Amino acid sequence: MVGSVWACTSTSGSSSSGGGTIQDAGGAADAAGNTPDAGGPTPSTETEPNNAATAAEVNALGVPGVMTGTINPADDLDVLRVELTAGAVWRWELMAPGGVVAPHLAITRDGDTTPRLVATGGAGGTAVQEHFVLETGVYFVVVRDARNVPAGSSQHVGSPQHQWRLSAAPLGRAPEGVVFPATVVGTLPCSSCLAAFVFDGTAGTGFDITVRAQRLAPASDLDTRLSLYDVTAADWLITNDDDATANTLDSRVGGMLPSTGGYVAILDNVTVAPGRLDYQVDFSLR
Repeated sequence: MVGSVWACTSTSGSSSSGGGTIQDAGGAADAAGNTPDAGGPTPSTETEPNNAATAAEVNALGVPGVMTGTINPADDLDVLRVELTAGAVWRWELMAPGGVVAPHLAITRDGDTTPRLVATGGAGGTAVQEHFVLETGVYFVVVRDARNVPAGSSQHVGSPQHQWRLSAAPLGRAPEGVVFPATVVGTLPCSSCLAAFVFDGTAGTGFDITVRAQRLAPASDLDTRLSLYDVTAADWLITNDDDATANTLDSRVGGMLPSTGGYVAILDNVTVAPGRLDYQVDFSLR
């Protein structure tokens, strides 16, 4: 696919085709209305040491699945290893069953080749992260207390009472179908949630997908990130954070479709604590 699909590069981060490093990360979670999964897998319990001090010091996690653990001692972090398949969409939920932990959930691909995901919650709250898997492979899920991040300003939180519960389940929300040209308006369900749009394309077709969020009136607080996934090839094509050519934090991808078949455009957010979560996405042909 590779040189036929492009993104507008950003001065604050980097945009890469599949396999490139995406530097931007972030997204605080709004857990309003979320509830623990019921009737799901039996929880497993973390086994220390699992702070990734060595390659062997991680815990394996199967998905769908549930794991429980404790931020103990102070500044503890717990690292879980999970194998994910491209095209799957997961809903991660990190909870504080004892009402003590301030959840901090980070997800990164082994080798850091896809966009990082980060969600947080207040003390006793919940961090929710929706995750479209762009590449098949090994991912690491890192559980911490948000008050210990970043390490340079850590409050050194942790004790046997700082209990956490992590669940991973299929998202179960269908993507929105789009036929070019089109304009779609909406609101993300939470600040670390995603919106997905599915469409059929023909090889060699010129296209642009342009996000308007901070350019809306009134302006949205979203700092969007836009990715494109080729369903037929099961291949991540491109991710863009900021459209530097328009001097905006809104995102845009475009070029020539590499093959005939289905595609998914994935919109998510990298702002730490946004308020308005409105967006507009324009799908246009060249």
